[in-house]
Amino acid sequence: MKKILLTLAILGVLVTFFLLNKKEGVDYRIGISQIVDHPALNSARDGLKDELKENGINALYIETNANGDMSSLVLNTRKLINQKVDMIYAIATPSAQVAQNSTTDIPIVISAVTDAKAAGIVNSNITGVLDAVDIEKQVLLLKEVMPDVKKLGVIYSSGEQNSLIQVDILKAATAKHGIELVEKSISQINEVAIATEAILKEVDALYTPADNLIASTINVIADKAKEAKKVTLGAEKSHVDAGILMTLGIDYYELGKEAGKIALSILKGEKPENIEIKGMENLKFEYNKDTASLLGLEF
Repeated sequence: MKKILLTLAILGVLVTFFLLNKKEGVDYRIGISQIVDHPALNSARDGLKDELKENGINALYIETNANGDMSSLVLNTRKLINQKVDMIYAIATPSAQVAQNSTTDIPIVISAVTDAKAAGIVNSNITGVLDAVDIEKQVLLLKEVMPDVKKLGVIYSSGEQNSLIQVDILKAATAKHGIELVEKSISQINEVAIATEAILKEVDALYTPADNLIASTINVIADKAKEAKKVTLGAEKSHVDAGILMTLGIDYYELGKEAGKIALSILKGEKPENIEIKGMENLKFEYNKDTASLLGLEF
């Protein structure tokens, strides 16, 4: 009798789960793990969703946002796994690292990660798209706009592996082209305003990397730079939208669309281990008209 009751209980759970999915009207449950809320990562999120929708994928998206808190990120990822999602879309390096450490069974698609190998994101259930850009080309853009630039400043989060990688590349690029790099690392949001004011007094121009902490406060940085009448160079488009002068970078919505194409392949049966993690090839020049006007520049 107990075995019969147990069997009926299990069947009840399975039927409930089946009916729940039918009620939701979805074919797949996709968990989204996001470390923080800001325009670039939001665009990467929307790009994947739109790409799958355009290809006829009817999915329920279980979206999580850790608001910059690592403990919340771990908890959110565990919740997604417990909810039996078919796939995890991990946006940015911390989300990808936590997802990798949390499951080896569920396929994980990553985006907005600068260097997966350097960040230790190597499991066979992971693939996706990188947001690494050609920083040397960005430095050359700065020299084209500002031929006499001598000192370039950069503010970055000391706790983000992707930021450290970018600063190392930036250091090599500036040295190659005769520019002194002035670095200022921060660890908390409340340090941004003071750090920005301080570094702007030392440099001719300022670079903003693809950094989650910086992206969360990019409006503050852009405003401070405009007050100081300093040229600013951003790693990507959302920085320019916030008031940074210019970028030669990627569009995070298109990054998300590329991630969506990979997700589509996996949902159709391809194994993540057979899909190479790749970068974005097309860089686009963008500039902020209001900031350019304030600085007396024309493009």
